[in-house]
Amino acid sequence: MGHEIGRTTIKTILDEHGIEPTPKRRGGDWAGFLKRHAKTIWACDFVSRKVLTKFGVADCFVLFFIHLESRRVHLGGVTISPDRDWLAQQARSVCIFFNEQEVKPEYLLHDRDNKFNEHFCEILRSEGIEPKKLPAHSPNCNAFAERWVQSFSNECLNHFVIFGEGHMRHLAQSYIDFYNAKRPHQSKGNHPLGTPEDFKPLATGAIKCQEFLGGLLKHYHREAA
Repeated sequence: MGHEIGRTTIKTILDEHGIEPTPKRRGGDWAGFLKRHAKTIWACDFVSRKVLTKFGVADCFVLFFIHLESRRVHLGGVTISPDRDWLAQQARSVCIFFNEQEVKPEYLLHDRDNKFNEHFCEILRSEGIEPKKLPAHSPNCNAFAERWVQSFSNECLNHFVIFGEGHMRHLAQSYIDFYNAKRPHQSKGNHPLGTPEDFKPLATGAIKCQEFLGGLLKHYHREAA
């Protein structure tokens, strides 16, 4: 047209319409998506360990769910037989749990483990929760769950010889209770989950120690005078 427009004018027009200049103008990445939707996303996975039973050594599986925004963990179930019926029951149980939450999840991330069968997914969809199967060999896509597996293993399971499902269930629930309420988290200001942003620890008072799992895990706090 024979007219020239300055770079500043172009930038101003883009800014007024909320359009990022290139190269920032793109569809977004996975990390950005998780950050934007963390409040309505949960992830799930299995932790497996060899346990001793009266019939010999068996593989025992712990199914857990983790909320991406709060990092809070919910124990699904523990079994040495994660068959179709067992997974269906866990799906129905966790849907009841999700319905009790202040914000119901919209998505549930899981890997390509064949234990997460179509029946499991259908039950979730019937409650308005969309299961999202992650790409193969991509642990970073489920990093929150993978990191919790590492914590659970290093801080708990690696220190015990496990005797059957009941013992595994006790260890898992005890660790989750500690993790959700007492364990400090670096990503949360080195405070336990759910700590108010304006929280200020007591400066005086006797220091008390709470022990979990026979003293393996400890929580120290000041007792109010």
